[in-house]
Amino acid sequence: MNAAVTPLPPLRRFGWLLRREFWEHRTGVLYAPLVAGGLALLLTAIGMVTAVLLGRNASGQVDMNGETITLNGLDLAALASRMGPEDYGQLADVLNMTLLLAAFWPLLVMAFVVFFYCLGALYDDRRDRSILFWKSLPVSDLATVLSKLATALLVAPLLAILASALTVAGYLALMMAGVAWAGADPVALVWQPARPLALLGNLLLSLPAYALWALPTAGWLLLCSAFARRVPFLWAVVVPVLGGALLSASGLVGMTGLGHAALWRDGIARLLLGTMPGMTELYLPDAAGQDQAALTNLFSASHAFAPLSLPALWIGAVFGLACVAGAVWLRRRSDDS
Repeated sequence: MNAAVTPLPPLRRFGWLLRREFWEHRTGVLYAPLVAGGLALLLTAIGMVTAVLLGRNASGQVDMNGETITLNGLDLAALASRMGPEDYGQLADVLNMTLLLAAFWPLLVMAFVVFFYCLGALYDDRRDRSILFWKSLPVSDLATVLSKLATALLVAPLLAILASALTVAGYLALMMAGVAWAGADPVALVWQPARPLALLGNLLLSLPAYALWALPTAGWLLLCSAFARRVPFLWAVVVPVLGGALLSASGLVGMTGLGHAALWRDGIARLLLGTMPGMTELYLPDAAGQDQAALTNLFSASHAFAPLSLPALWIGAVFGLACVAGAVWLRRRSDDS
C-alpha cells in the first residue's frame, strides 16, 4: 500500500520557487554585484598605491587654520596634527561620500541584472519549451509570477546590499592601510569619521521604498515577457521610447496637457528606469537642494522612508500590480508556442 504524499504548505512551496530562481540566476543576482565590488576595490587599490608613491616625492604648501605648512613628501601626520573641528567635518563628508560611491557599484549592476531578469523571466520558459513541465507541477501561475517578482524586488537587492557591505568594508580597509602607510593614525582619520553602519542600515531601510518604486518597471517587464513571442526588448523598451518620440515630434503631447517633461520624466523614464538605485532622489521635493550639509540626511531613517510620501510611488505601484496581474493572466493561457 502506497503512503499518501503530503502536499507542501504554500509558504514552503513558494520558498522552493525562490530557490529555483536563485539557482538558475545566481550568476546575475549574486556573483555580478560581487564582481563589480571587487573590480571597484582593485581599481581603488591601484589608484591609492599610485597616489602614495607619487605623494612621497611631492612637495608643496598647505593652508591649515590660517597657517601655511610646507611639506616635503606625503606627511599625513603633520596635516592631522593641525586639523580643527571644521577640517574633521569636511574629512568625514569626503569619507562618507566615498563609501556611498563604493556601495553604489554593486547596486548599479543589480539594477541591470534585475531589468534583464524580468525581461526574460516568463519569455525564457516558452523559448526553451520548459513551460509545460513547470505547468505540470502543483504550483499556480500566480505563485510562479510572484516568485519572479520577489526575486527581482527583494532577493536581488538584498544580495546586492550584501555585496555593497563587503565592498564598503574593503574600502575602509584600503583607506586605513593607505593612511597607516603614510604615517598617520588610521583610526582617527578613517574609522572614527566614517559611518559605514549608518550607510548600510539606510540601504536596508530603503528596501521597501525601492521595491515599491521599482514595481511598475518590474511589472511592465514581466508583462512584456509573458506577452512577446519574440524579442521582448522591442515591446518593453523600443515601443515606449518610439511612442514617446512620436508624441513629442508630432505635438500631440501638448494636446493632452501633459507636456514633454511629464511624458519623459514621469512617464517613460519612470516606466523603464525604476530599477536604478537612487532614482527617487530626482523626485523628492528637496532634490535640487542637495549639498554637503545634506549628506548627513542621506544616512538617516527619515530619508530612507521619504519616498513613501510621493504620490508617484503609489500610482506607479498600482500600475505595476495591474501589469503583474496581466502577466499572470497571460501565463495561465500560454503554452510552448
